[in-house]
Amino acid sequence: MTRPKLAAVKLQTSDLAACERFFGDVFGFEVTHRYGGAVGDAFAETVMALPGEDGLLLKFLQPSEGSANAMGATIQIRLDDVDKALKAGVAAGASVLMQPTSFLEAGVRMAVIRTGQDLEIELVQAV
Repeated sequence: MTRPKLAAVKLQTSDLAACERFFGDVFGFEVTHRYGGAVGDAFAETVMALPGEDGLLLKFLQPSEGSANAMGATIQIRLDDVDKALKAGVAAGASVLMQPTSFLEAGVRMAVIRTGQDLEIELVQAV
């Protein structure tokens, strides 16, 4: 397996707009994408990056009213082979929260696992 890269830190929040302002004003992050937030969606998400940097993204997730999403943090790791990493994670005791799924509009294939220590990890592969 090639060396994985930390791709994003995803933080759940109750106020996406405040996160956008704070991380933009203080650190210079800019919004690159917004997802969800329509009536009936389980969440709204903002993706921010530093201009000119190809690397770490910040993602802020705001669960919708009444959503079962818990507050917390998730790390996202970029890999060459999500299926191989998922298999290795399960062999090491992780449980699968989401089977590998392609999100063509975002250009990724991803899966989500939870470690034995209750940490959530999104495994992401460019497609």
